[in-house]
Amino acid sequence: MSSAKPGPEQDPGPFRSSRELRPGLVVFDRGYQMPAVVRQVDGLWVELARPTGMEWRVTFYRLRRATAWEHRQLAAVGALHRQRQKGRADGPRPCPSPPQAPRPRP
Repeated sequence: MSSAKPGPEQDPGPFRSSRELRPGLVVFDRGYQMPAVVRQVDGLWVELARPTGMEWRVTFYRLRRATAWEHRQLAAVGALHRQRQKGRADGPRPCPSPPQAPRPRP
């Protein structure tokens, strides 16, 4: 199994109808050029979300099924976001002091 990004020949086509979408499905938004999870389908409109908290609405024809590589990309973004949020929960960290220049000898 290759971890390389898929080429155009492996790129799934767009959805033909919003009825093909359901909450929880991982899709790729061709406008934003990023994978996301379907939160809700409302006629032609689809609400999407990313693990970082970013949410937006698009028309279904901008979407296509996410590839295996894009599934892994979305999972990695979620893991990184959780790790960074965990680091923030520990409280503010002191800024490191700048390195001191050596003092010239008299």
